Amino acid sequence: MTVKEFKNFVECCRVLEEITKLQCNRPCRGGKGCATFPCEVIKCCRSKGYEGCWECSDFEKCHRFEFIKPLHGENSINNLKIIREMGLSEWAQHRHKFYNW
Repeated sequence: MTVKEFKNFVECCRVLEEITKLQCNRPCRGGKGCATFPCEVIKCCRSKGYEGCWECSDFEKCHRFEFIKPLHGENSINNLKIIREMGLSEWAQHRHKFYNW
């Protein structure tokens, strides 16, 4: 018996497998950036002596987030706004479990 809703099941599973590979296996802040390439965002924060981008007055329009937008849209910027508002510790307690901290 074939169920039409499952006709693309194998392709769906492949896509889900690739999505899981996008997850970082170490946190950006503690791991000094992404495991696969140097992180310009981390470099910038360190060069300015910031704990994170939320301390920068220009983060909302920073070009360094362009590489992550295809995968995460505006989530990074939105999270930084919340961190600026709540503080890092408070945000870390309420963040989505997606983040490897």
